[in-house]
Amino acid sequence: MALISGAFLLPVGWLLFAYGSAKNAELEFVANERTGVRYSQALAPVVDAASTWRYRARNAAGGQAGSELTEAQAQYQQALQKLQTLDSEVGAQLGSTAALRKVLDFSQAATQATTTPEAVFEAMNKLSAALSELQDQVTDGSGLALDSDLAAFYLMSATLMQPPNLLRDTTELRGLGRAALASGQLKPEAAARLYSLLGVVAHERQLLTENLDKVRAAAPSVAGRLKTDAASLLQRLEEAARSSFPPGQVD
Repeated sequence: MALISGAFLLPVGWLLFAYGSAKNAELEFVANERTGVRYSQALAPVVDAASTWRYRARNAAGGQAGSELTEAQAQYQQALQKLQTLDSEVGAQLGSTAALRKVLDFSQAATQATTTPEAVFEAMNKLSAALSELQDQVTDGSGLALDSDLAAFYLMSATLMQPPNLLRDTTELRGLGRAALASGQLKPEAAARLYSLLGVVAHERQLLTENLDKVRAAAPSVAGRLKTDAASLLQRLEEAARSSFPPGQVD
């Protein structure tokens, strides 16, 4: 009788073990996602500070007063230091440390690229690309890109997966436009790059609109908490660039 009872208990025990393992894996996945969100929240001020630094560095390289540049660099380094502290805690979990190291290397190179606006432009483009790669790694390493909830997936796509590339491309677009306005001419290679970027940004804007529309349909309460209509802002940027530099206006 005991043998028969044991035979019945074995599959029950296995089911309980399988259920517990699945629940533990689910909890671990959620915890990893939360770590990714935490890292992304720390990375956002770094990206924002890098944009300000870029703008002021180009002004300084162009001969304008550079007092604000020192402040911008200090704010960037402060945000970056906080990110380094967090990475020392969770970098192994997310696999982000190598990508952060690239950010540090390009940050150092950008600090030294102060001779001409062109040198600043090139160095800051590399830094922007490194920051974009870091966000991509965090999104992938935390599992945020794999969220099975429909609204959460499209929200992550719109707020974490697309913005790094959009920030990189719009920053470069702004730099090209600023350089052309400052010099009074748009060289053929710059014009080709500018219109290439406009095409990429327009495509990304359309994807962003589609993703946010799906969030609004699946979770209206969540969508209502979004404070900025990024797609409209991008469209205004595209229109301003196209009106300022119409096709064929190349010097």
